[in-house]
Amino acid sequence: MLKVLTQSWPLLMGVMLLMVGNGIQGTLLGIRGNLEGFTTYQLSYVMAAYYLGFLFGSWAAPKMIRQVGHIRVFAALGSLISAILVIYPVYPDWLVWTLLRVLAGFCFSGVYITAESWINNTASNDTRGQALSAYMIVQMIGIIASQVLLNLPDPTGFALFILPSVLVSLAFMPLLLAPTPAPEFGSTRRLSFRRLFTISPLGCVGMLLTGGIFSAMFGMASVWGAQSGFTLSQISVFVGAMYVGGLFLQYPIGWASDRMDRRKLITGLSGVAALVMLIAALAPLPF
Repeated sequence: MLKVLTQSWPLLMGVMLLMVGNGIQGTLLGIRGNLEGFTTYQLSYVMAAYYLGFLFGSWAAPKMIRQVGHIRVFAALGSLISAILVIYPVYPDWLVWTLLRVLAGFCFSGVYITAESWINNTASNDTRGQALSAYMIVQMIGIIASQVLLNLPDPTGFALFILPSVLVSLAFMPLLLAPTPAPEFGSTRRLSFRRLFTISPLGCVGMLLTGGIFSAMFGMASVWGAQSGFTLSQISVFVGAMYVGGLFLQYPIGWASDRMDRRKLITGLSGVAALVMLIAALAPLPF
């Protein structure tokens, strides 16, 4: 773990600051959209648009990295994210927000691909689980911090959009100033979905289902909280709690994945998650 942090700390620091912006964006738009009078139907389009952009970004990012390198792609997309965050309150229209969310999804997809290919380049198969866990932990810290920041200014004003924009602008400073060289991006060949499914059928099916769950949970959690009458602090705690669980379990799961069959680990964790959600669905639990 220490070796991973030593090799990749500028990248991890940049990712953490970017996730503060992403965390505030995801929760704040649900709250602010409700205050602006957007319907649930309109907000569902706004939230889903992020993943449409994410899809396009996953196709374009490797080409951009191949042409100009990891650091330039990371910095360029981070700058664009910073600009998007301050445009939201200027144009409180759900169609404009939908377009901005497509662009934000594109940028974050590129950032993730850049960061994860960098992490993979510095890790061996024996440390890959721990390396990805460190990467996920800084993501969780950034998103949890963003939920704390939601309680500082008034959600009806501009401050909650400007603050994460500034933090995102600072995200690529550690990368640009660090002496650590970026990894080389060698030649690649196209991988079809059929070939990917042949290599890892569990990975493909699991990620397809997880993607649907993730987008619904994290895209609409703040919308549901706002329309359920939760206060701003309750919504931030509700959303942040999801990431707190991930933060504390991420490294132990990564450590275990380096020492046992990952398919069995995935199956076991999925069973625990299903049981927890069954209890949450059937029992009248308080906030």
